[in-house]
Amino acid sequence: MKAKPRRLAKSDVAARIYGRLMHDPVAREGYSAQRELIELGRSLRAARTQLGATQARIAKAAGMTQAELSRLENGLLANGVTYTTLTQLSHVLGRQVVLQVVESAQALKAT
Repeated sequence: MKAKPRRLAKSDVAARIYGRLMHDPVAREGYSAQRELIELGRSLRAARTQLGATQARIAKAAGMTQAELSRLENGLLANGVTYTTLTQLSHVLGRQVVLQVVESAQALKAT
């Protein structure tokens, strides 16, 4: 009788894929950028829900559609988000945008 191949749990598969991706500098950078968009979206959603407001109400006040706000809250904006959009949205939410330029681990070193 032939033994059945061991089926990996979803978490094991995800860990393997993550491990392989993190060895590729381009993939690692893309993953990092997407993770930042997801974190931004979560903070925007938290601010909106803290106000008890709907996506439709906040989006209209910020000059965007509800669908755009939903995608932003879910980190799914393919081209990111503009500074202007963020400032309009943060104003409506009673928040402010804080940008920082910090040294990257992959920054070019002066020679």
